Amino acid sequence: MSKWQKFWDSYRNDHALSEADLFIQVGKTVARQPISRVMFQHMVQRIVDSLQLGQNDHVLDLCCGNGLISFELAAVAKQVTGVDFARHLISGAQAFKSRSNISYRVADVTLPLSELVGETDGLPDKLLMNDALAYFEPGTLAVIVDNVCDALDGRAFRFLLTGIPSSALKWNFYDTPERKRRYQENLQAGDSTNDGLGRWWTTDEIEALAISRGLSVRVEDQPEGISNYRMDALIWRD
Repeated sequence: MSKWQKFWDSYRNDHALSEADLFIQVGKTVARQPISRVMFQHMVQRIVDSLQLGQNDHVLDLCCGNGLISFELAAVAKQVTGVDFARHLISGAQAFKSRSNISYRVADVTLPLSELVGETDGLPDKLLMNDALAYFEPGTLAVIVDNVCDALDGRAFRFLLTGIPSSALKWNFYDTPERKRRYQENLQAGDSTNDGLGRWWTTDEIEALAISRGLSVRVEDQPEGISNYRMDALIWRD
């Protein structure tokens, strides 16, 4: 975690001056330009649908970055808590993506849920980790899932993890000799940051973690219109 905290503390660490800057700041770009509003709203709607989000829900947005997604979910949910350890991203969220029903906090998402949401906010039963699992190892994901299970103590929840780099699809990303060479160089150097892309996950890793805890799980590739090398995972308990 310390490795990634150092990375995100310095990655595109410029103060956002506009919404376009927010997209660039967290890498929601195509050819280095912000993705279209239509594409962004499509991404948000897929999250809302997968979480079965409604007006009575409290959502915990883990690794919320600068609040781009948190802000949209707060238009649907009763309450959103956004947590990230990068202080400059939370500052951007508070400046540009604030609503009366959003709370942003600088914290490590591996902390117990009660410490992430605060004593007065109530525990969430809908959780999101958008485009961030690449920066975690399986053991750390296990800690997060166990924290959720322990805090909710048998109650139903839905935990959606989106934009996970899929090991089975990585050659769609490394699709030129230059990219493949750079990937091999990172492997040989032991550079697990992969120039910011992070870790390539397998479906089996996520499924095994969920099943071993008696949870339901569904992993599926993202539509090619969004990405041809990432997948989403939904972990839930009824």
